[in-house]
Amino acid sequence: MNPSLFRIILGLLGLLGGSFCQGQNIAFNHLGSENGLSQNSVLAIAQDSRGFIWMGTRYGLNRYDHPEF
Repeated sequence: MNPSLFRIILGLLGLLGGSFCQGQNIAFNHLGSENGLSQNSVLAIAQDSRGFIWMGTRYGLNRYDHPEF
């Protein structure tokens, strides 16, 4: 194969390949002491089998069951 043709094909594949790589739209909610969290600084976070989100702070353990603590 001609080296120039190979470079053109490789370049086109590179341009087309990038169009298929799209990120997901991710939404974040900021939760703090004004929402019922015992402290704004969360040290640990986990989710249990029932879907509850547990957040550990220096002032205690908080269970989050959307939309409230």
